[in-house]
Amino acid sequence: APLRRPAAQAKPGDILWMSGHVALCAGPGTIIDATPSRGVALRSSPGFSMFTYALRWPSVNGTS
Repeated sequence: APLRRPAAQAKPGDILWMSGHVALCAGPGTIIDATPSRGVALRSSPGFSMFTYALRWPSVNGTS
């Protein structure tokens, strides 16, 4: 099962969630997301406050 954490604690590879949208954390202040009008984009996000939480799946060896 995924580990749920505050969006402010997102690390690269985490899925950022808010109602109606998800994005991938690409690094500090950077997300990869897609919209119908822009398509897929790598963009800056000043913090991740617009997202409700971050999800991370434990790796095969059990670390997170």
